[in-house]
Amino acid sequence: PFHSFYSVTFSVLQLYRNLLKASRNLTKVDRNLGDSSKEQIITQFRVHKDEKATPTISVLIKDGENHLETLMQLYNSRIRAHENANEISLHNMDNSWKGTKNKDGSDERGRVGTMFPWQR
Repeated sequence: PFHSFYSVTFSVLQLYRNLLKASRNLTKVDRNLGDSSKEQIITQFRVHKDEKATPTISVLIKDGENHLETLMQLYNSRIRAHENANEISLHNMDNSWKGTKNKDGSDERGRVGTMFPWQR
């Protein structure tokens, strides 16, 4: 019983730290979602801080682990979406100078010259 108390306490504290870390990472890519998840984590741990029933604690730990997995998936999906958006904008930048000639050979975007001013 003594050993299991510290084992459960360690598991709960580790889960709490991991959830807060995942929330902090999520804040980097989606501030509103990260902040609201942090508040939800803190609130839920405070609500259940005096829980003594082992079965209830086990269920709460499992719920917390599921929440952690969800936060990590959200973070990864937001990172991928951000990277894809950057790739698209880089791709558009690469192509921004292509095909910009009018039929008469002039630049349809109004750019004049072929060199930078400091290269003249």
